[in-house]
Amino acid sequence: MSVLRGYWIRCLHEVQQPGSYPYIRSPRITGFSVRSIGGTVTASQCAWIREPELLGISDGKPGQQFALQYRPVLQRNDDEYISVCPPGTLTYNRAVLETYRWQEVSDFAESTSEDLHYSIDDRTGIVQFGPIILEPGELQHQTRDRAMSQPHDEYANGRVRDLDRYFLGTTTERLDRSGERQYGSIPPKGHEIYMVGYRWGGGEQGNVKVGTLTKLMVAHPYVKSVVNMTPALGGAQAESLESAVMRVPAWLRSRERAVTRDDFEYIVGQSQDIARVRCLDAEELGIAGRVELLVIPKAAPPDDWLRGLSPDCFVLNKQVGDRLQAELDERKLLGVNVQVSVPEYVGVKVRVEIVLTPAYATSRELQERTQQDLQRVLYTFLNPLTGGLDGGGWGFGTPVQRFEIADRCLKVPGVSSAVAIQLLRFRFVPISDTQGEWHFDEVAEDVLKLDRYQMVCSWANRPPTEPRSPGDETRFTNHEVYFLNGFEQYQPPDL
Repeated sequence: MSVLRGYWIRCLHEVQQPGSYPYIRSPRITGFSVRSIGGTVTASQCAWIREPELLGISDGKPGQQFALQYRPVLQRNDDEYISVCPPGTLTYNRAVLETYRWQEVSDFAESTSEDLHYSIDDRTGIVQFGPIILEPGELQHQTRDRAMSQPHDEYANGRVRDLDRYFLGTTTERLDRSGERQYGSIPPKGHEIYMVGYRWGGGEQGNVKVGTLTKLMVAHPYVKSVVNMTPALGGAQAESLESAVMRVPAWLRSRERAVTRDDFEYIVGQSQDIARVRCLDAEELGIAGRVELLVIPKAAPPDDWLRGLSPDCFVLNKQVGDRLQAELDERKLLGVNVQVSVPEYVGVKVRVEIVLTPAYATSRELQERTQQDLQRVLYTFLNPLTGGLDGGGWGFGTPVQRFEIADRCLKVPGVSSAVAIQLLRFRFVPISDTQGEWHFDEVAEDVLKLDRYQMVCSWANRPPTEPRSPGDETRFTNHEVYFLNGFEQYQPPDL
């Protein structure tokens, strides 16, 4: 006996929007089909070491270091940690390893000799245990007195109650008149050091395109195929020394506290999901106690810049936005209202008429290549991530000027001069809470002006197979490149 289950199909009437065509007669359903599209899961592209990895055996000395077999190491999850086990421990039993678990810290500045702490260098894969430092007694007392006269968050919220113990260590340490202090506990001699699972990999090569991950490494029942529907994001190269030199002063200024505009931008800029950030403070907004962060999420570059990047590529993930909001709320001053949002994107279309050099004016192949080169230049130049004169992204609120477009075009091989340049503005018109359309707004003169909360974006939205027709200038956002002395197919329609 077979069981059939039916479901209702709901049809919604949509109010006609300006610029759309009405139905001549009521639509009729001629058929429909149903198919399963499978399930979706989050994925992280990396190599995963699932079994506990033996790093070495402790010699009982302070400051020991052990190296992981693979690196760079990704940020650890809760089930990835160091376990310091006595000889003969059943390492295949995770519950047993958990009982010998140590805690990872970023540094040993607040660690005493009783704290089971260690640190991991993500880039080199070095596991570091607490060192012993020679500190004169006078320096220890100065540190304690200075801290007691300048309250810190640790004291205010009750996390640190015994300041003598915090700064001078345990009772045993205070009796040590040599001035030596142990930061973090020492693994007992003869104990085995295990890394209980970790993930490694990283770099920009992990930012794979849509449709790249299609191979199942292990077969699973009822799973026929897999594919990544969105590009992978977040992969970045290791920080260079020059970048670290530039970052440290900003960290020293902010100390993870958001007070000035630079502080807010620094904290948000540390997120691996954010490419750029602009802080609008109370002075710019004209609202006392208000700070607004305009963020541009990272986006995977296209395979070919012939169609650019649409604003849909820069949608701020809700989880990322909530996390940034929470981090800023923890660090802002009392009474300051902080809001994280994305800029208002303004679509910019360029219509340019070019005069080619004599050698290019007689070659159809060279004209096709030059037209594509010019389109790539325009899409990358008018872009939030790659645009601007320095290639680091178009400036927030920076106007678009015709002479800048002409200067870019003249650098393309085969271009003799840019005779006519038009700048067309497109704006987003919401239809519902989640949908909208891009509408032609205006043709700018010499300058296309933007407000401080706006950002330039250029992309192609005309289907590649759709032929050109009158009215394309205001229907589609594609850049239009024409050659006045080229073959007919590359000439302006109105020539």
